[in-house]
Formats: sequence, structure tokens, C-alpha cells
Amino acid sequence: MIPIYLKMEGFLTFKKPTEIHFDEFTDDGLFLVSGPTGSGKTSIFDAISFALYGVATTSQRSPNDLRSHLIGPDDDFNVEFRFRAGTHEYCVRRWQKGQRGAKQILVVDDREDEALTKITDIRQKLFDVLGLTADQFCKIVMLPQGEFRNFLAASSKDKSDILRKLFDTDHYALIREKIRQKLAAIRREVDRAHHLIETEKRISPRASQAADPDEIRQILQEDWKEAKAACETFRSSLDLYRSQLDVLSLRLEEGTRINKQLIQADELQQKIEIARNQEQSYQADLEMARQINRIRPLTVLQKSLVSNRLTLTRRHQDEEDLARNLETAEAALITAQSDYAQNPQRQSRLKELTLELERIQEQLTRLIQCQQAKTVYNQAASQLMALTAQLQSLQQWAGARQTLTEEREKLAGEEVRYLTEVSRGKEDYQTLRRQLEHRITWQKLKQSLADFSAETQICQEKIVPSTREGQENRRRLEQLREEFERQGLGQFVHHLKDDQPCPLCGSKDHPTPFRVHSAVTQSQIRAQEQLVRQLERDLDQTESRLALLLKQTQEKSAELAELEETMDPSSREGSVAEGKAQLELLVSQIRTSQSKLEQTQDRLRQNQRDRERADQEIQALGDVQTRFDAQKEQATSLKARLDDLYHQTAGLDEALLQSRAAGLKREDASLSQAIQHAEQTRHTSAEAVARLKASAESMKEEILRLDGEAGQLETQLNEGLEKLDLSREEFLALEAKLDQEDILRQGAEGFFRKLANDQSNLELMRRQLEGKVRSDLTDLQNQINDLKARETALGHENNAAIRRESALDNALIKLESALSDYKHYREKLDVAVRLDTTTGKGTTFENYVLGYYLDGVLINANERLKKMTSGRFTLLRQSQDSGGKSRIEGLDLNVFDAYSNSQRDVKTLSGGEGFKASLALALGLSDFIQEKNAGIRLDTIFIDEGFGTLDHESLDSAMETILELQGLGRLVGIISHVEELKERIPIQIVVENRREEGSVIKVVKL
Repeated sequence: MIPIYLKMEGFLTFKKPTEIHFDEFTDDGLFLVSGPTGSGKTSIFDAISFALYGVATTSQRSPNDLRSHLIGPDDDFNVEFRFRAGTHEYCVRRWQKGQRGAKQILVVDDREDEALTKITDIRQKLFDVLGLTADQFCKIVMLPQGEFRNFLAASSKDKSDILRKLFDTDHYALIREKIRQKLAAIRREVDRAHHLIETEKRISPRASQAADPDEIRQILQEDWKEAKAACETFRSSLDLYRSQLDVLSLRLEEGTRINKQLIQADELQQKIEIARNQEQSYQADLEMARQINRIRPLTVLQKSLVSNRLTLTRRHQDEEDLARNLETAEAALITAQSDYAQNPQRQSRLKELTLELERIQEQLTRLIQCQQAKTVYNQAASQLMALTAQLQSLQQWAGARQTLTEEREKLAGEEVRYLTEVSRGKEDYQTLRRQLEHRITWQKLKQSLADFSAETQICQEKIVPSTREGQENRRRLEQLREEFERQGLGQFVHHLKDDQPCPLCGSKDHPTPFRVHSAVTQSQIRAQEQLVRQLERDLDQTESRLALLLKQTQEKSAELAELEETMDPSSREGSVAEGKAQLELLVSQIRTSQSKLEQTQDRLRQNQRDRERADQEIQALGDVQTRFDAQKEQATSLKARLDDLYHQTAGLDEALLQSRAAGLKREDASLSQAIQHAEQTRHTSAEAVARLKASAESMKEEILRLDGEAGQLETQLNEGLEKLDLSREEFLALEAKLDQEDILRQGAEGFFRKLANDQSNLELMRRQLEGKVRSDLTDLQNQINDLKARETALGHENNAAIRRESALDNALIKLESALSDYKHYREKLDVAVRLDTTTGKGTTFENYVLGYYLDGVLINANERLKKMTSGRFTLLRQSQDSGGKSRIEGLDLNVFDAYSNSQRDVKTLSGGEGFKASLALALGLSDFIQEKNAGIRLDTIFIDEGFGTLDHESLDSAMETILELQGLGRLVGIISHVEELKERIPIQIVVENRREEGSVIKVVKL
């Protein structure tokens, strides 16, 4: 990844839009971000991390904390980052408008139509391109303040947590956990199958005594066959008893049926005799129902007559109410007509009020015109005064124009002189810097070759004895394993008996039984295996290091030869310190000339602005004079108009006129409302009187109609009663029983139908039972009860035999399944136990992998550290504590000090030493991840602070390491406020915090 462009707005300390063009630094490969503490230097790299991953470089800042406290709630928050990776160019932007939801977009090669806007799609695409997670990016591309120094001295557990995130090794812990879970599950299955076998064998006393599962199955099969034979015997006996019961039960049912029919015939005869005694009562009920049916038409007339009389009574009451309402409406009409007669007088008064209001309104209009004219005159007078002051100012600019022209000629000469000094100084700087870089690189290559030669000799001297020692310990391990296997034969010695075959060879002759001379334990074998593996790892590391040293020696020699061909021979002479001193002196001179040049250019720009202002003011002088004359004439005219209006409105009081007009308007509104109310009241009252008179006439006609209908109904009812020869009292009595007609008729008809049916059934039963008599069934019932008792007893024995057979059958089925599972899972259990033993001893499986990764990081880190410390320090993993046991995580670090030829804790390093170790560790991690993931190329690295703890010599070493990174084609950015770095790094981004305005940047190129 190579950064191209970064834009920040409303981000942390950057309030206003701020842009950085990184492509201007790519050719140099090194730039410095400097500024006071708290100015916002780290915020630049927080913005890059936020654009790519939505998080800051440190966990102390959450995404919500990145919005600047200097902007308002409605201001914009925006970060845009453009970078190149491979052959493609990517632009990612994250922004928020006011308090709306945050948005994001990723565009590849400026193809807007294929842009990604979803967070998950952007995250996956950037991971595919960069090959790094946010944690990895912030650890190996951006080296934050104090992160690796904290990692260096962190506990083994904390290192484990950090490495786990960087290398994503959670799946190794999952593998170990899945093995444990699988082992526990298999053991549960084995225990379940064994428990089921033990449970099912309890059904048989003989099987309960057996232990072998196959023997248990054979016993249960024999018991099941015996139970099945017993069931067949019981079933034959039960069939015989049931056939005898069927014959006797048929005889009993026939006798019982005949006895029951004879009893039913006697009971039916008694019911018929009782019904004949009730026959006359039901005949009377039937006659009463017929009479009620005859008067039904008359009941309809009676109901209509009653309804007519009730309606007539209500209509008489309504007629009286209408008469009273009509009298009230007529009185209201007289009152309304009297009030309406006064309307002509009211309308005459309205005309007088209208004329008076028009006169007052005309006087008010003249007063308003007078006030408006006064306002316009005052505005014109003010404008006239402003134009007078402007004329005076313009006349002063005309005199200053000549002075500004003379000053510009003088400043232009100074600018040319300073430009020449700066240009010449930069050319000298580039030449001297190139010579110094050649000198540093040449001396560094010479020193590297010397270091490689010495370390190569050490590695070659170590390989031969290490190989010999490894072979000897491998032979010792094989001897221990053979001895341990032979020890296993000792368990058979105690079982050997004369004339009995040996369990191993089968021989009955045992002349020389095996004897155990010395006990070999598994712990001894494991210790020897660990020693052999450690020796092999050490030998592999030594051989790998030797191959790497030979390769690096060849590369450095070629690089040195190429450099000597191109560099000036004079560049080899003199010390690096003298060259740096000359370079610093030249930089100081360039800065002085640059500062004077910038001051002169600022004065020239200000002079140009002043001259342009003077030209504009002189040009505007004629226009202002014209406007002044016109404004003066207008003010004179407005003054004359104002005096005329003052004369016309003399003696008028605006407040008194407004009050008089308001009173007249209220009186006008009151009279208009009274006229309208009188007209509406007269019209409403007249309509009410007419409506009530019409209703009264209609009511009289309806009363006459209802009275005639009542007479007709009375006549029809009397004629009907005469035809039926009934008096009014008899009719009313029958009418009261009208709802009982159906009950009386249905009861009587049902009685006669039931009597006829019973008589018919009795005759039929007598014909069927002719010649039959009652039988005594007691003996037959006793025989049946005796057979049922014997059948029940035999049935209980048969059920017990069936349950026994079924239980044995179910037990055999479950036993077969359990036995199959038991054998299946026993085989899996052996494999699972071996896996658990392999991955569960010593350190955890995941931390073993983490230890491998840390070893790879340390190999790369030590190459850097040895160069920065002239071979003094080497970082090592602590393998054991004082008790000889492995540490909890096995990731603790020591540092080997060549000066004292001893190891010590990394926490004992001084500030400058700790910085070198942490920088080497960070660069080693970066190198290792590139080696591990061949598709990742880290073309850029940013280093945040730590240089303030270094002395001059250590700073030189650190700068050589950084220049080496630059020489490998990487873009290196350093964040620091150390003054000496400002003198060594020509390209600088200077950050300044201007409080309420936020942070601003300025790019300086020396």
C-alpha cells in the first residue's frame, strides 16, 4: 500500500478541510511529521486508520470520539483517503452530515458506477487488498506511541492475547477444545452403552451373574425361547375354556330374553287399562281446542279496534299541543314586525356614519404621507453625509499611489537576490546529502560484511558439535524406548508356570525368564524427546541462520561493489559526523535565506494588494462625485415636499382621529347587526305560524278518519259474535285461552295415538309368546361363573408369560443396539485418548503455535537489533523458570547482553535501549508477516515517537535502520518533535494547533 492523498474535515483537532498529498514524498521515501505535543500529529495517522477500518490507531479512542469537539452539531465530519495497491488505485471515504447517520464509500480506479457502500463489503474488499486486519495494520504499518515498548515488557498472557489477534490463532484453541469435547462425548456414549447392558441383564437372574456382553446375550436368548413355549401352552387351554363359555352363554341369553318379553307384556296390559280411564278427560280437551279455533278471526278484529282507539286518544292530545304552539308563534310574529318597522331609521343613521368615517380617513391619510416624506428626507440626508466622507477618503488614496510604486521596485530587487541564494543553497544541499548518503551506506555495508563474516564463522563452528550432540541424544532416546518396551514383558513373568505354555511364545519350557535390570519411566522418555527436539530446533535454526548469512553476505558484497562503481572516491573520505555538520550548517543558511525570501514575498504581495486598492479607489472617485451631486439635488426636492405637507396637517391630532373613527365603526357594526336581526326574526316567525296552521288542519282530518274506522270495526265484531252465538264475556274468556289451543289439541291427539300403538304392540307380543313360560336360569349362571373364574386364573398366568416373553424380546433388542454401540465407541475412545494426550500435555496447543510465530518475529527482530546495538543485544524467549517447569504461556522475553555474556529481563533495558528493542520488534513483526503471507507487500510504514529517549549515537543507529527501509523502496513516515530529526529529514509536515481554529499543516521541503 502506497498512500497518495488524505483529506480531513471535522476530525479530532482538524476543524477545517485539510489535505495532504503523500505522492509528493514518494520519490524521497522519507518524511517527518513534526509539531508541539498535542498539535495533532498522531491525528493524521488516526485518520488513515479510520478511513480504512473505521477505528483509530489506539484502543483509547472509540469511533464516536473522533468527531472534532471544535465543530457544531450541524457541521460536517469527513475523512477521505486515496492509496495505491498493486496496479489499482483505491479511494475510501467516510463522512457524516450533522447529526445524520454516518456513510461510507469505496471506489476502485475511479469507477463510480461500481462503488461499494455497505460496511461489510468495504471491510472485506480492503482485507482482500491489504491482507491485514485493523489490529495487524495498527501494529505493523503504523507503530503507535509506546505500543511495542509495552509489548516488550508485557506478561506472557498479555503477549498471548496480542499475538492471538495478530495471527488469528483462535481456531487452534477451538481444535483443542473440540478434541476435549469429542473425547467427553465418546466416553459418555461408552458409559451409556455399558449402563444399558448392565440394566437389561437384570431381567434374567442367570444373566445378572454374567459379565461378558456376548454371554449375557446368549443367556437372554435361551430365556426368551422358554418363555415363548410357555405362552403357546397357555393359549391352547384358554381357547378350550372360551368355546365352552360361548355355548352356555347362548342358552342363558335366550332364556333371559323370553322372561323379559313376558314381563313387558304384563306391564303393557296394565298401562292400557289406566289409559282407558283417562279417555273422557282428553275428549274434553279436544273439544275446547276446536272452540278456541273458531274465534281466531274475531280476535284479529278485537286487536285492530283496541289499537285504533289508542291512536285516536294520542291524536287528540297532539291537537291540543299544536293549538298552544300556534298561539305562542303568533305573539312572536307581532313582536318581530314591530322591531322590523324601525329599520328605515337605522339605515338613515348608517349613511351619516359612512360620510363621517370617509372624512376622518382622508385626514389620517395626509398625516401618514407627512411621516413617510420625513423618513425619506432623513435617509437622503444620511446618504449625502456618507458620500461626503467617501469623497474625502478617495482623494487620500490618490496621493498614496506614487509611494507604493517606489516601494515595489525596491522589494522586487531584494526578492531576486534571496531567490538566487536559496536556489544555490538547495543545489549544494542535494550534492552534499548525496555524498553523505553514499558514505553512510558504504560504511554500513563494510560493517555488515564484517558482522556477517564473524557470525558465519560462529555458526560454522557450532554446527559440527551440535550435529554430534543431536545424534548421541537420538541414540540415547532409541535405547530408552527399547528398554521401556522390554519392561512391558515383565508383567508376563509372574504368570509363567512349569509345563504351562508361555502366553507370548507358547513354549512350555522357560529356561531364562526376562529380568528387569533398571526401571525406565515415561517421564524420562518424554524428557529425552524434548531434549532431542530442542537440539534439532537449535541445529535447524543455526543452519537456517548460516544459509541466510551466506546469502546476505553475497547480496551485500554485490551491493558494495555496485556502490563503489557509482560513488565519487572522495565520498569515502572524512567521517559521517563532519558531513552531517556541514549539512546542518548548510540547512541553517538555507533556512535563513528562505525566511528572508518569504518575508520579502509577503511584503511584495501586500504592496500589490495596496496598489490594486489605490487604483480601484481612484477609478471610483468620479462615480462617487456624480452620485454626490444627484443625492444633493434629491435632498433639496424632498425638503420642499415635506414643508408643504407640514402646512396641510397643522392642527390635526392623529390619536384623536383614530379614537373617533373606532367609535363610529363600532356604532356602524351595531346598527347593521340590528337591521339584519330584525329581518331574520320577522321571516322566521311568519314561517313558524304558517307551518303550525297547516299541521293543525292535517291533524283534524286524521282524527275524523280514525273515528270512522273505529265505528266500522265495532260493527264487524258484534256481527261475528252473533253468528257464533257468543256473548262478549264468553268471547273474552276464550280469547284468554288462545295460546293453549295447540297444547290441548296436541296432548289429546298424542294420547289417542299412544293408546292405539300400545294395543297393537300387545296383540303382537301375545302372538309371539304363545306357548312359552318363564324359566329358572340359576344353575346355568353358576356353571358360566365357574368357567369364567377358571378362564381368568389361566389368563393371568398367560399374561405373565407374555409379559416375560415381551420383556426378554425388548431386552434383547436394546442389548444388541447397546452392544454394537459399545464396541463402536470403544474403538473411537482409544483414538480420542491418544489425540487428547498429544494436544493436552505441557503448553496449550494454541500457545505452542503462538510460540512458533514469536520465534519467527524474533529472528527478524534480532537482525535489526544487532545492527542498531552493534551486536550487543539479542532477544530470546524464556524457556523455563527456576523450578524447571514451563511458564504458563511460554512467551516471556529476555535479552542477551554480549557485553556481560548473560541474559536478563527486558524490563531492565534503559529508555534508549528499550526504544531500539521495541523498534526492532515492530520491524521484525512487519518482516515476518510479509514472509508468512507472500501476497502482502508493506510498502509504507509510520513510526510514532520514541526518538526523544535516544542519545546522538543511538539516534544515528536508528536513522540508519530507517534509511535502510527507505532504500528497500518503502515510504517511511516519522512522527516526532525532536529537533535533531528536523535537521536530518528534509521533507516535513509541520502541524500547528491554533486553538479555536483547530490544527493546520504546512509542508516544508529543505
